[in-house]
Amino acid sequence: MIEEKGNNKIEKVDKKGLKVFISIQLILLFLVIVLLLKSGEYGWSLFMVIPFSIGITVGFYTRIAKSVSWLKLCFKVLFIVSAISAALIAIGLEGAICVLMALGLIVLPAFVGLLIGYLIRKIYLIQFFLLVVFLNSGFIFYDVYNNEGFEDEALLSITINQPLPVVKNILQEKFVFSEHPNIFFKNGISYPNAMHLQNKNNQWCLVCSLNKEEVDLPILMLNDSVMRFTTLDDIIVMEETNPFHKVEAKHQKGYFKVIYGEFKLKRLEDDKTLLTATTKYEYQITPAFYWHWWTDYIVQEMHEHVLNDIKLKAESFGKIR
Repeated sequence: MIEEKGNNKIEKVDKKGLKVFISIQLILLFLVIVLLLKSGEYGWSLFMVIPFSIGITVGFYTRIAKSVSWLKLCFKVLFIVSAISAALIAIGLEGAICVLMALGLIVLPAFVGLLIGYLIRKIYLIQFFLLVVFLNSGFIFYDVYNNEGFEDEALLSITINQPLPVVKNILQEKFVFSEHPNIFFKNGISYPNAMHLQNKNNQWCLVCSLNKEEVDLPILMLNDSVMRFTTLDDIIVMEETNPFHKVEAKHQKGYFKVIYGEFKLKRLEDDKTLLTATTKYEYQITPAFYWHWWTDYIVQEMHEHVLNDIKLKAESFGKIR
């Protein structure tokens, strides 16, 4: 209802009507999330703009309140974000690991939206609705047409108290790794259980048994100091734990790809060897500033596990000999 007051138009909306409007808007935002996940659009819209829209919607709701408890508002935002996350896990679109990894990104824009929603709570409903619609549609368009991957490289070195030939032999013979202690690898992210060098049809391959599958990694370079390998097919980078059903999220294949991996050996003094593990990879999930940190963390955790196991075996092997 619109009524005249002086020269200004003032919109009057009762509490029930506003509740209906906010509920419909939150449902629409949830449906947009589902559509983005089904289409494989993991970008700014999914991780930042929609959480911001949820926060601004909750903040805008305070327009009819004379006094506002910020603690109560914050609880509402956390509850809505948690409820949507739980629903996505329950219907099988996402797993707990990915939701946990994304929480650090989506919580901040949700609370920024809450603050802005509170500050603009007196604008007309139609203005607020158009703001949310154009904001989300604009970023969805950007995510769809700006889907180029980002390349990055991670490397880690370790000193082994053995001469280079000993370490080289260990890398090329069958090697069994210990179980990875990290919670992310225990609950879904792929990592090597064993590896060995093998000649298949006149092509040297690093046969790698992952915790989810076995893959042949073609060798690109092999000499006394370098073993570099690549992948021909997409590796299943994770198979998430889900209490309801198997997760087949689109980001599990194709959104992270190893361009090449490399072991590099360098002779040091006193019969020691510097072993460096390098992984060059490509990922397509944005915003890059956030997911770069996660991808680098995961790759470096794998590097550390692999290098420590090789060091332990090499130095134990020397003692036995």
